[in-house]
Amino acid sequence: MKRLASIRKIACLLIFLTVPVILPATGVCDVPQQINFQGYLANSDGNPVPNGNYPMSFAIYYTSTGGSPWWSESQTVTVQSGYYHVILGKQGNYLDPGDFDGNCYLGVRVGSDGEMMPRQPITATAFSLRSALTDDADTLDGSHASEFAQVSHTHSAANITSGTLGTARYSAYSDLGAEGFLGNASGDIAHNNGTRQVNLNADLLDNQHASAFMSAGTDNWVDAAGDTMTGVLNLPSNGLSVGTSQLVVTGGRIGLGTSSPDDQLEITGNLRLPETTATAGIIRSGADTLIHRYGGARNFFAGLNAGNLTMTGNHNTGNGYHALRVNTSGYRNTASGNEALHSNTTGYRNTAIGNEALHSNTVGDRNTAVGELTLHSNTTGYRNTASGNEALYSNTEGSNNTAVGNGALFSNTTANGNTAVGRYALLSLSYSNGDTPYDAYNTAVGYNALHDNNSTSYLNGVENTAIGAFALEKNTIGLGNTANGFEALYSNTSGHYNTANGRKALHDNESGWSNTAVGDHALHENESGWSNTAVGGHALHDNKSGWYNIAVGNHALYYNTSGDDNTAIGYFALLTNKTGELNTAIGYDADVASDNLINATAIGNEAIVDASNRVRIGNEDVSQIGGQVAWSNLSDRRDKEDIDEV
Repeated sequence: MKRLASIRKIACLLIFLTVPVILPATGVCDVPQQINFQGYLANSDGNPVPNGNYPMSFAIYYTSTGGSPWWSESQTVTVQSGYYHVILGKQGNYLDPGDFDGNCYLGVRVGSDGEMMPRQPITATAFSLRSALTDDADTLDGSHASEFAQVSHTHSAANITSGTLGTARYSAYSDLGAEGFLGNASGDIAHNNGTRQVNLNADLLDNQHASAFMSAGTDNWVDAAGDTMTGVLNLPSNGLSVGTSQLVVTGGRIGLGTSSPDDQLEITGNLRLPETTATAGIIRSGADTLIHRYGGARNFFAGLNAGNLTMTGNHNTGNGYHALRVNTSGYRNTASGNEALHSNTTGYRNTAIGNEALHSNTVGDRNTAVGELTLHSNTTGYRNTASGNEALYSNTEGSNNTAVGNGALFSNTTANGNTAVGRYALLSLSYSNGDTPYDAYNTAVGYNALHDNNSTSYLNGVENTAIGAFALEKNTIGLGNTANGFEALYSNTSGHYNTANGRKALHDNESGWSNTAVGDHALHENESGWSNTAVGGHALHDNKSGWYNIAVGNHALYYNTSGDDNTAIGYFALLTNKTGELNTAIGYDADVASDNLINATAIGNEAIVDASNRVRIGNEDVSQIGGQVAWSNLSDRRDKEDIDEV
């Protein structure tokens, strides 16, 4: 800023003093404690400074140069076309007329610049700072001071009752007392209100007796027409009553409709609030909303900052801290619990019950979440149902999923159509398909059922059904499997289209395909064998890699490990076989003599075939084998040569 030039002009100077003094009739005016001052600011070129507000400091000295000021003040001053106007003493640092003793000079500075030179002499204009007339005046309106009472003088009642007032106009208590203005027999100043005399005793306020503000005796009431009261109002021990116990204040408690409130505020009856707006009809806790009905029709929110005061959606209910906090146009949502449906904006018909249930949902609709952190991460997924702590916790865009149980479908993000019932059922399914929803259609019912299932593409780890604790627990990418029973298909990882029905059926299967096991421990140790059928407890129990085997009956083909294409029907049928192939045993304990025969057949109770490519019918107790016709040897064209036509 260019150095400001000296003050060019002092338009006028008026000093006002607020303390009342006695002046002659020709000069009746208060001497104020402020000074009106005008000046002009120009830059070094002599041009007025730009219009605006400038920080300026003012100081008054007894000397034109040097010395210390006896008064100073800073103000922000508006400058227009170079001119400005200030009132010195405006900031509360009033000027004492007694300090203007001799010559005084005003110094001015702008901002951090030095003081402008020269200082401006201060001269009185409309009023003198100290008046020789008023300093020693002993008359007022032509009357000497001795004719007025001193402030500290004590008046004697006798002087009033026995004398006269005015110029032989009123007697102290006879004339004036009779007219109802002043005086009584006791010599007190009294006011006659028409029915009784009230002793004033100088207890007047604004021409009203004290009784006009507070009654005497035991009435204990405040006049409704009285002035505003400041300070402490002491109440009697039985409180302040309005009407019949309409308002009672007693013992630091307020009662509305009761004379004995038991708490700081007790209301007997109803509390009515106006229709909720952004500024009315709200119950707050500090600066935060606590209970309100803001937004569209039929909304209700109870909880610290539940809902908000900008939404338009209707039929919403939020109960709990920050429940439905940022909802905008979402409608028919129900949120109960800390931050339940916190981030919902336009999602509709959602139900969230529990701490942070459906916390991140924004536009997802028709979801139901019951339990702490259920469907916590869901944003756009719809028609999901989650019940249980952290059920469907990680779901973001997946839809039509059902999870019932602690941690059920915990890791699912985008897969659709899954059903998990039980603690940690389908816990690990987290494949997101590039954040593109895909149809998985897995069903897990039971503790840890399909626990490890996790697709690597939308084509695997899908369409599995596991019913029972630990059923298909280890499955990762296997698809189309059905496991029903405790630990059924427990170890399956990549096997497809297997069916296990029974306790620990196909328990050890890892990669085997298209196996069917019905019965306790059926195909229990199968690992990679495929297309086997085992019906009965422990049927094909030890099979690991054999395929196309059929075992029907308890313990049928029990020890088979890698043998293929065997058929065993009956209890213990083909029990001995391990690696043999193409063998058939029908009947109780029908079997082979060794574990590696090929194409051997045993038919009948305990029938034993002892070599490959042989057929045995019956056991050693059979005495006759017969039929309706004689035994015929087969004639096979393939075994003949030189065949001629007849």
